[in-house]
Parts: sequence; C-alpha cells; structure tokens
Amino acid sequence: MRRVIPPIILFIGDMTAVILSYMLAFSLRKFLMSQVLTFLPPTLAFDLFVERFYLLLFWAMVFAYEGLYTKRYPFWQEILRLWRTGLVATVLVTAVMFVTGEPFYLSRIVMILALPISFVLLPMTRAVLRRLMTRMGIWQKSACLLADPGDVPRLKRAVEGDKALGYRVVKVMNAWSPEEGFNGAKALIVQMEKFKGKILNDILERAEREGIQEVLVAPDLANMKLTSVTLENLESQVFLKYDEGLLMPGKRTLKKITDTVSAIVFLLLTLPLYPLIALLIKIDSKGPVIFKNKRIGKDGKEFTCYKFRTMYQDADERLKEHLEKNESARQEWLKYSKITNDPRITRVGKFLRKFSLDELPQFINILKGEMSLVGPRPYMAWEVARMEDPANTILKVKPGLTGLWQVSGRNEIDFKTRLLLDEYYVRNWSLWLDTVIILKTFKAVILAKGAY
Repeated sequence: MRRVIPPIILFIGDMTAVILSYMLAFSLRKFLMSQVLTFLPPTLAFDLFVERFYLLLFWAMVFAYEGLYTKRYPFWQEILRLWRTGLVATVLVTAVMFVTGEPFYLSRIVMILALPISFVLLPMTRAVLRRLMTRMGIWQKSACLLADPGDVPRLKRAVEGDKALGYRVVKVMNAWSPEEGFNGAKALIVQMEKFKGKILNDILERAEREGIQEVLVAPDLANMKLTSVTLENLESQVFLKYDEGLLMPGKRTLKKITDTVSAIVFLLLTLPLYPLIALLIKIDSKGPVIFKNKRIGKDGKEFTCYKFRTMYQDADERLKEHLEKNESARQEWLKYSKITNDPRITRVGKFLRKFSLDELPQFINILKGEMSLVGPRPYMAWEVARMEDPANTILKVKPGLTGLWQVSGRNEIDFKTRLLLDEYYVRNWSLWLDTVIILKTFKAVILAKGAY
C-alpha cells in the first residue's frame, strides 16, 4: 500500500499544477486583453474552461506514458521529462480543441501562456510534495551500498544527494558474502570496479531472490570510452548503439550556434561589471588588468585565454618559496595542480575567484571561436603531457568557460577525475546537458562551492 501512495500524491499534485497553470494563464490573458492587447476579442467566462477540464486526461495519459508515476528520475532528468510531456500534452489538447470546433481563437493564447507557467509549477509542486512525503516517511527508499571503503563517502553522497530519487543508504558492504543479506533494502548500489564478473552476477541473482526493486551499477569510468549507449533491437538480435556526442559534426555545429548567441547575451549582461572590476584590480596591486595565459584548445592548438588578473606579478617566486617551505602544500599541488591559501593570489583576486568573476573576459574567447560556453577545462601545455589517452577525446573539441568538472566540485576534484568528467562530457553532449551545467554553475558560483 505504501508503494501506491506516492504516485497518487504526485498525480494529484501534477493535475493541480496544470489546473493552476490554466487559471493563471486565463487571468493573465484577461489582464493583457483589458490593459495591453485591447484589439483581442472579448474573453470567455472561465466557466467554459472549467467545463473542458476533461482535457486534463490528455496530460494524465502523457505523464503516465512517460513513466512519471512508475519510475523515479534524477532531478534534472525529471524536469526534462516534465517539460517534454507538457509540450506534447499541450499539442494534443490544442489539436483536439481545433478538430472538435472548440472556441480555439480564444483558447490558443491561454494554451500558449499556460505551458511556460506549467514548466515552473510542475517541478515546484513535485519538489514540495516529495519533501512532505519524506517527512511522512513514505518517499525514502532504503538502499544497500557495495563499494570499496575509500569510495563509500563519494558514492553515498551521490545517491543520497538527489532528493528526487529518495535513496537512503541503510547498509554498506565492503566485501561480498553470499551468507550476508541486504537488510531488507529496496535498492542496491554496486561499484563495478570493486565487484565485477562472476561476483557481480552472484550479487544480481541474490538481489532478484530477495526482491530488490532497483539496482544501480556505478561503472568504472576509467575503462569506459563509450558511455552514451542505447539498445537497438533488430529482428531477433540486440545491438548496442554508441553516440559519439560532440565528436559528431552536426552536434558541433549546433553547439557553435548556441555558444555564439549565449556569449553575446552574457557579455552584454555582464559588461557593466568590467570597469568596476578593472578599477579594484588596479587599486589592489600593480600590474595589468587582463591576464593573458596560453592554453591548449581544439586539435591541440594553442590560444591566448583572457582573465581578469588575480595574482601578484611575482607569483611564480611566491609559489616556489611556499612549496619549498610547506610539504603538505607541495603534495596538494602535485595532486590538484592547485592549493588552498595560494600565496600568489591578491586580495581582490580571492574575491573574483570565489565567484568566478575573473573568467568573464573569456566571453571574448568564445566570440573569437577559441572556446565554448560549456566544455572541457582549458588545459595548459604542461598538463597535456599528463592527460595521456583522454587527450585524444578532450582535445577534439573547444574548451569551455564552465563544465562538468566545475559543477562536480570545482577545485575539490583531482586531475584524474577532471579528465574522466571532461571525456564523459564530450561523448555524452546534449543541449539539455549544457543547460543543466549552466544552471548548476550559477548555483556553484553563488554558493562559492569548491572555489579557492
């Protein structure tokens, strides 16, 4: 019974959000008609819309078909599905009204206005309801985690961090023992790098016998070059279809167009900050306002990357002296290529880096075609030698002002993990992935998460 309650609550919430969207759209149209768009025909009474609430069935059917009540999706994937299904439902409802001779000329404006309103209300309603269900104890799903001890905190944080999934780790196993159960867990998370081959098969068979509802396998990304995979069933044969992401020319062209448009918009929005930042830099320390640094771009070609200067002019000497005196800082530098409490950074520079304001001039690099808004990290020449095999993939596309590496911890992740994230991004690119990364970047910048 407890498994049925959450889908019912979500269904009621979704339909309520859709109704509110139409009500707000109707009110907005009425306001526009009376105050702005006075040339429009007189509005119909809202009672006529109430009489046509049977059209909500189309929304319900599309939502159910998309699996929004039988499956749980990560937060950003759920938003994409809600938006996609909302668009399909709106098209269906509009088509039905047109075919059946409804007063379409009056309703189309309401339909157009209701769609973006629903894009906001649907995710918000679901987030609120999930929070309430979590407090009621009917949303969380107990999970058993099988992983190496050193990776447990990272994996636990990953699966419990997305509240839309509702996972709560109740048991951790560092080694597989057939005699040991899963403590009644409803979900199983397995680290493939630790448990693979016959052991993984044994675990999955045991999970099936114990009635585990969901199994998540965390792959070994270091050994997975092709990660965007779909199943293709041709006659009686099943094939794995690999999508090469940004390695495909058509997708690179689409990304170039969106990069150019986005860069122009962001540059115009942030332009008023440039003179203020320049003044603060000049007051704080000697040296130029713009720091020009050579980076490696697409096809291994070197380009000049622009940033607001955040370091002292004798930065190299300061770093060398600091590393010679501080062994822990030296080890941190070797692992991350960055250090906390960096003696090279000026007072204003610390503030600029904290909120990534030092990277604003890179919009110029984007307009010049040297960088993308989202992409792999722009690496320096000496770092390329450390990249090894991932360089063959990463350097085939333009580096980005932001990327997966930045929203996954920024400076808190090591060099190897950055490479894996950058390679994953190239092979799994989509416009939606870029949108999610940009939104997460705003959040990371505002919270100054992982920045130093």
